[in-house]
Amino acid sequence: MRFEAVIFDLDGTLLDSMDVWEQIDICFLQKHGLSVPAYYVAEICVRSFAEAAQYTIDLFGLSEKSENIIREWNEMAVYEYAHHVKLSPYAREYLIELKKRAMKLAVDTGLPRELFLPCLEHNSVLGLFDIEVL
Repeated sequence: MRFEAVIFDLDGTLLDSMDVWEQIDICFLQKHGLSVPAYYVAEICVRSFAEAAQYTIDLFGLSEKSENIIREWNEMAVYEYAHHVKLSPYAREYLIELKKRAMKLAVDTGLPRELFLPCLEHNSVLGLFDIEVL
């Protein structure tokens, strides 16, 4: 069987990004002069953004609105993805090999474009993809 296209997930597959959100959480709390309880990351990982923001407000008695916390987390994520998130080991080589074999490459991700496009560009692989599936 010959394949003509390959669809890739990004977070944890092509991108070595699984600890980015944990680092964002820690940096956010430190920026606000708060220490990170051992259970905090596990608690917010199972929540939506809105729920995690509200949990953070309630836990630390913050006066910020959840929308502002979410905006700050997103701004931090945009920076991290654009400047620090790297490809998983051998991902670039694999993508290049697939292109040499005339494969069409697609990205299927739940990440917003403002996170993944700069990341793929920074890692010099954006031009290898033919389509994005959101």
